[in-house]
Amino acid sequence: MRLASRLTRLSALALGLAYASASLGCATEDGGSDDPTVADDFEVIPDGKVDNYRSSNTQEFSATATAVVALDASYASKNADERLAAARELVSAKLLQIGWFLNLWVSDKEPEDVNKSYGSYHAMARASSVKALEVKATGTLTFSYNFEATIAAGDGFLAKLPGRNVTGGGKMVDLNMGLIDNATLLAGTWQSSYGVHSWDPSTVAPDKLELLPVLVKPAPRSANAFLNYAALYADGKLTVGAQFGWDYNEGRQDLANARQLYDDLLRAGFTSPVTRYEDLKIASGPLTRSSLVGGNTVEVEVTLIHPGMVASASGNAAELRAALLDLLATREVILFNGHAGVSGRLLPADFKSASAGNILASEYPTLRLLPGYQLLLIEGCQTYATFTDGFRKNPAKRGPNGELVNMDIVTSTSYTWTSQGAEAMEAILWPLVGRSARSAVKASTWDDVLRTLNAPPNNTSFLGVNGIDNDPHAHPFANPANLGKSCTTTTQCGGAGNLCMRPTPGATRKVCGTVCLDDAGCGMGYRCQLVANAGTVATTGGCIKR
Repeated sequence: MRLASRLTRLSALALGLAYASASLGCATEDGGSDDPTVADDFEVIPDGKVDNYRSSNTQEFSATATAVVALDASYASKNADERLAAARELVSAKLLQIGWFLNLWVSDKEPEDVNKSYGSYHAMARASSVKALEVKATGTLTFSYNFEATIAAGDGFLAKLPGRNVTGGGKMVDLNMGLIDNATLLAGTWQSSYGVHSWDPSTVAPDKLELLPVLVKPAPRSANAFLNYAALYADGKLTVGAQFGWDYNEGRQDLANARQLYDDLLRAGFTSPVTRYEDLKIASGPLTRSSLVGGNTVEVEVTLIHPGMVASASGNAAELRAALLDLLATREVILFNGHAGVSGRLLPADFKSASAGNILASEYPTLRLLPGYQLLLIEGCQTYATFTDGFRKNPAKRGPNGELVNMDIVTSTSYTWTSQGAEAMEAILWPLVGRSARSAVKASTWDDVLRTLNAPPNNTSFLGVNGIDNDPHAHPFANPANLGKSCTTTTQCGGAGNLCMRPTPGATRKVCGTVCLDDAGCGMGYRCQLVANAGTVATTGGCIKR
């Protein structure tokens, strides 16, 4: 379920004014980081001169523990290898139980839920992240195992958890799980008895509970990176698919969002394949426009799909499903907005009346996907839990060690707002293509995009990106050929993405540097150093010789 729009006209107006005032400050370039290349008086800031601080409303936490499983007495006569094999199977079922009850605890409840006071930390555990690191015998029938799970939550998550602070960081907490016998665990038939909208251990008898002490602590946070402009525009063209899933709420936000996006695209200079919005169909073709990216003119296509394009969102569910599958297989950027949840289904059609439109999580590993890089937004409730791991298993997006490659996936850990579908798509679209064909696209980082995505009212949706470790830390329009050359203006160094800066504080001679986020954004023999202009520290740095 997704939250229906609760914005008043006044707050919606205030939000619109905030967006408008932000755009007024950027007349020649669209979106993006606090790019310092608009001036020429830069100098390196010595290490330690300013506090290091990076803000985000979401981060990952690890949940680890050591636990024990006990085999049934019938295994006493089995040999050691048979008992170990049975223990590993039982541990596998136990990990599913742990992941399930972690989510029951940390995930958000709805106001009408009977267990609304239990947990609700704007968080989610990723389904496939719960894993056993070691299983070993501690007795004839008992085996210990240690496990690790990954939880995504707001920065204040740890402080809100009840428990005991641990030296070195983290907190010991008690995870309350339903007591489930081995046979039921292995049969996998227990989940329906423990629902996210009903499970509350305070109402359960102590002898029906299993208490598991768990250490929760912050996981290493990925560094900021630029959007992967080079991969997306390698062929001089960008293909975008934007699809809105069917909305069951009164007011049909799916249709309202689709119309808003269409109108915004026209205002941004896109040409429609049809004369009237009402004539736009699945087969109509994309809206088109050119953009100026890194000094090059590139072509952009945006294909818009919504349930109003078919006669019936239930009777024509298969058509909406086929349209989304086609976008996944052929477009570089796929923006999906619709109802979702921990089941991990993509729901482009009327899923209440028919299942023919559903794309199941079990299908993701075998879907036909574009062989190269893709950017995927799944803007719906609690999409963090399943989607990334599903696509990571697809051969087109799976690295040699099982890691996600050739894809960035944006998901949420909590409820999202049906009223914000167009805004969420545009938070990614405008940084890539710009709001006008006449203005150069300004390179944006993921921090730029996520700040916009997580602005009110989505500030409790906690949207984040997976796959960012593969994205560039060097400015996509930088010209490293001029590194270290003498200069007097940034234009001499190559314009956007480059700097004319003093290599040391107070130096009179200036040299060319390229814009970077950290040392990974500089070539061999260079390091990324913070720079300032007229005393103001930029959010990006410049590459200088070590």
